[in-house]
Amino acid sequence: MAKLEMSKPEPQQSFSDKPQKKRSFDPIPEGEVVDVEVVEVEIRDINPDFKAKYKIKDDKEISFRFKVISGNYKNRNLWGNAKPYWNDQDNCRLRIWTQEIFGVDRMPEGYEFDTDDFPGMKARVVVRNYNKRDGSVGDGVQDVLRAVENDRYANEEPF
Repeated sequence: MAKLEMSKPEPQQSFSDKPQKKRSFDPIPEGEVVDVEVVEVEIRDINPDFKAKYKIKDDKEISFRFKVISGNYKNRNLWGNAKPYWNDQDNCRLRIWTQEIFGVDRMPEGYEFDTDDFPGMKARVVVRNYNKRDGSVGDGVQDVLRAVENDRYANEEPF
């Protein structure tokens, strides 16, 4: 189990350290909503050069990897990141994404974020586009929405 602990994190291998095949795909259009499954969630270090370039203060981030499970983009991977903080603010991406993935309006009292809870969960994501270093356009996650089948549980007590 990998729980969110900011005091003494364990070293993690990041997605960028893993061998990857280079493939060329047209990006999924900006704003497209696609059905996905969570493949992996990890707590990872932010590259010091990236951190300096964008004046990021955090040392860690939570990285979500999703796989598109239907439609024209089936089996494509999309990544999205969240700050490693959990709070009740309206802009807390980690909390909002977690609630949407689990299909609840709020998490139970005392919930502890655990990366092992996510793989296999279904959701929908809103796609965002960005410019890559090589000049091409990439795609990623702008926002996470509740899976259609999870909408029917929205008003039930969490867990």
